[in-house]
Amino acid sequence: MSVNSVSSPAFATSFAANGWPANRPEQGMSFLDILAATQDDSAETGADEDSAKATIDFSNATRQELFDWMNERIRSGKMTLDESAAFLAMTVQFDLQTLKPVDMATDTTRVDFLEKAQTGIEWARYNYDEADEARWRTTLATMEKLQAVAQGIE
Repeated sequence: MSVNSVSSPAFATSFAANGWPANRPEQGMSFLDILAATQDDSAETGADEDSAKATIDFSNATRQELFDWMNERIRSGKMTLDESAAFLAMTVQFDLQTLKPVDMATDTTRVDFLEKAQTGIEWARYNYDEADEARWRTTLATMEKLQAVAQGIE
């Protein structure tokens, strides 16, 4: 049995901008609540930025892997909540039959997030949304730079 779902970055961004599903009324938790709940109280590992960069392949990662990477960047001060908006949007996926979020913790589908960011740019350009286009361009540039470093290209 397959599950029909949608995980369009533009779709997720538009819903998050309107307060749904970011506040996820069915669970009663905001993004900040989720972030706080996922932070562990253990001491810093001392890992440098380069080792954190190599922990994710943006062209072949799960939504949970991207979410965990994003949270680590936020916790370490390498990413602001504003900078994380497009990354967060890419972690959202909805079941088309129930219109409920698909749990990223159990979804093992590999995603090309570089392609998703490009789709976000195209959607923003199509809708004449310069601010959203700039956000997606910055997100794509960040991923491409970190991907190049992780692959030893840069």
